[in-house]
Amino acid sequence: PALRSAIQCTALDRGLFPELGSQVPRMYDQVRALVRERRQQLPYCALEDLVATIVEQLGLDDQEGDAGARVRQAIEFLHDVGELAHYREAAELSKVVFLSLQWLVDVNKLVIRHDHSDSLVYDEAAETLMSATQFGAMKADFVKRGWLSLPLLRRLWWGLQLPKDDNDAMFGRLIAMLQQFGVA
Repeated sequence: PALRSAIQCTALDRGLFPELGSQVPRMYDQVRALVRERRQQLPYCALEDLVATIVEQLGLDDQEGDAGARVRQAIEFLHDVGELAHYREAAELSKVVFLSLQWLVDVNKLVIRHDHSDSLVYDEAAETLMSATQFGAMKADFVKRGWLSLPLLRRLWWGLQLPKDDNDAMFGRLIAMLQQFGVA
């Protein structure tokens, strides 16, 4: 009974969950549906592209120039309730919206894992980034000291298949995400 009571008290705490019980504007549900749809194609996108797409798809009237602001509010609400991630306070991350939280978890799992000494091998992907000798030294630094070099990080994230035209920008944003989470 005490545990049940503690869980109930925590779950109903408006300080922890300020959105609890509040009326959600219908537009927010429409934005949520569009985000879920878009998440199937892309795990992330530029904030401005998402805002413009939502304004267009919902046919929002922008005569007063506030349609974009209303969509941004909906995006922040969706961030607050855990539907997506948008870190508006972090300069580098403020330009991107992570539509798939599972993708963010997967990106982090590529870096934070217990078996790098066995799983991280010099392969075709690594060959394009560094020599075998460099790889060995970088892997040893990472496994023994926790020092992760940028070339080795690129190797870890190789499978993400970041768009070629956006590779460096998104790579930098993912590094900023590691910093946001206190990993880097």
